[in-house]
Amino acid sequence: MSGPLPVKIDPLHLAQQSACISGTLTLRSMERLCQCLVSSEGQVEASLSFSRDASRQLLITGTIVAMVQMTCQRCLQPVDVDIDTAFTLAIISSEEAAARLQEGYEAYELDTEYLFVKDVIEDELLLSLPMAAAHEDQVACDAVMLERLKPEILEIEAVAEEKPNPFAALKQLKTD
Repeated sequence: MSGPLPVKIDPLHLAQQSACISGTLTLRSMERLCQCLVSSEGQVEASLSFSRDASRQLLITGTIVAMVQMTCQRCLQPVDVDIDTAFTLAIISSEEAAARLQEGYEAYELDTEYLFVKDVIEDELLLSLPMAAAHEDQVACDAVMLERLKPEILEIEAVAEEKPNPFAALKQLKTD
């Protein structure tokens, strides 16, 4: 991929030229996405193609590749999540136009002449995040949790040993 992606573009103009753009964005520049991540370090590689389909619908077809760090929902430690997604957006100007879209197109409402590239990429990344990130190796997560809980388990066992058994008197009656 080449350098950074442009900040804003005119999708109509790019579609007339059947243009393609590709480049990178930093994760740090995407505030909404960073709220879901452990770390805002890293880059996103994206490629966007602009065209019109047979019905003259303005389309953006793109791919996004990134590695993000989320919180594992099993062990609460950072986990690397690979994102490799492809999408096709149909640029529309109203909700009525969205109702007329062909199947397979995702509507993207644009109320101005320009499109902010970062917003499109960030939206697609947010949609691509897993609902609950987790390490692939559950055994590693279990080991981390066991290590984290070990002091609490030892404390519970120590308290259990200190308490007298309320049924100890019954045991003595049984032997008599």
